[in-house]
Amino acid sequence: MSKIGKKRKINFWTRLGFGMGGMANSGALTFTHSYMVMFLSTQCGLSATEASLIAVYCSTWERSPEEVAQEKIDNAWEAIKKLFIDVFSTFRNRSFRRVLSVYLTMKFAAACWSACLSFFIVYALGIAKSYESVMEMPGKIVAIVCTAVWVAWMAKKGFHTPWYVSTIGAAACIIAFNFFAFGRINGAFDVTTAMIAYPIIFAIWKFFYVGFQYLPDVPMNYVPDVDELITLRRREGVYSAAQQFVQQIASALAATLWSVALAMSGFISSTGNSAQVQQPASVPITICTYMLIGCAGFFILSCVLGSRIHVDKTECDMLCAEVKRVREGGKMEDVKPEVKKVCEDLSGFPYEKCFAHNNVGYQEDIKAAD
Repeated sequence: MSKIGKKRKINFWTRLGFGMGGMANSGALTFTHSYMVMFLSTQCGLSATEASLIAVYCSTWERSPEEVAQEKIDNAWEAIKKLFIDVFSTFRNRSFRRVLSVYLTMKFAAACWSACLSFFIVYALGIAKSYESVMEMPGKIVAIVCTAVWVAWMAKKGFHTPWYVSTIGAAACIIAFNFFAFGRINGAFDVTTAMIAYPIIFAIWKFFYVGFQYLPDVPMNYVPDVDELITLRRREGVYSAAQQFVQQIASALAATLWSVALAMSGFISSTGNSAQVQQPASVPITICTYMLIGCAGFFILSCVLGSRIHVDKTECDMLCAEVKRVREGGKMEDVKPEVKKVCEDLSGFPYEKCFAHNNVGYQEDIKAAD
């Protein structure tokens, strides 16, 4: 690494910067943007997103130009070919598949929540849409404060325990939302009860929301190191592209399924005041069912899939040390048995097929290790 790079490590501020940046991107920092950093925004031209980017930049290391392979593509067709080959080759990495299964189910559940939330508030809880932003204000404050809590908890306990808590907690909140929704449907609760319960549950939901949005990115950081074991290349950008590709599919699928479910429920569209339209009884029931299956169900599934993720800092350090040893001229046959086992478990390849002894990715003058 460069001289500058050696001084810059991934630390608490790195993780906090990523967490706050993710929350700003998701809209959870709306309150902060509007009030708490108004002074910085106006006097210094600094938003929460920009502040998080500065925190990340100032506290992370970067690779020197000598460590980054320069790839040359002769024409546009080869560039397109390389793009597809590289992106789809990422799915041959076992650690990436496992992390991605967690990431995909979580993103699908979150997308289902985003797709039906407004309909749930208006047609299931019977609350006027104009009150939504007011009732959600306490939850947004909780989200801002608790970002650091999840970062510290993950750093101390690792990925699995915080992940189980965040996903099961999110599923429990969805069930609690629907408990009051079904109470409103059958007349057990009035709208006042729903208006009191919603902001309380939403504040608790936001605590877990911060966790499940942030935590999958932690094991994802180790995936390019596993890929280097397989290909002897650094392909962070390729994995980022594959991750975003899957995320867009999950969001599109959730929105499409929601449109189909809403249409099948007999929902009556209106260009005027929607509150004056009497919706069929099937509409709120469909909304609640969609939330229970699409949100709570997939959060629970994501929790279960999280147990299959084995890559962590300890195993990644062991793997990186082995990659460094081989890169510096060490023989593959001299590998220690425990290191070989870790490499095979994380990569999904026999050790003898690692270090570019395979056809993973776009093949361009890649010299396999001895």
